[in-house]
Amino acid sequence: LSDASENFDTVESMLESELFTNPEPSLEEANELLEKGELLAGLEVFKQLLLQSSESSDIRLQYAKAIYQYTNNVAEASAELRKIAEDDPKAAEANLLMAEMAEEQNDLLLAKRFYEKAAILDEDIPGIFYKLGMLSTDFSEDLPKVAARYFKKAIKKAPEDPAAYYQYGI
Repeated sequence: LSDASENFDTVESMLESELFTNPEPSLEEANELLEKGELLAGLEVFKQLLLQSSESSDIRLQYAKAIYQYTNNVAEASAELRKIAEDDPKAAEANLLMAEMAEEQNDLLLAKRFYEKAAILDEDIPGIFYKLGMLSTDFSEDLPKVAARYFKKAIKKAPEDPAAYYQYGI
């Protein structure tokens, strides 16, 4: 640093120079890199952002979404989502994403569990009760009453949804 500072008249000129300019990584930059197909660079920006603000559930959630969307690495995305759930037990969106990943992996029982957690934390998530009703019908003949309760809540939350009425009726 002392050798480099000899080339500048003032501390301000040194700090303003390109040599010492270290642009802060941004979520926009990370997402742009991912959209361009520069996966490693985009994920690296997310890692830098997490190092700067490891407490940020929002950054960690977006990082987990990016991992899952661009690499389909369920294990790594789930690990990031669990960190959110541990730090913020009210993280409905993290539970929702874990439910969607479990459902895509055809682990419907696990998906149902995460959807239930998400619904408890935020019952205004669009379609959550319909999804729970559909999952409840898949497991056992003892669950029609449980499914019916979910469909009833789905109708209450989205009265314009004819599928919820249909499922509630059968």
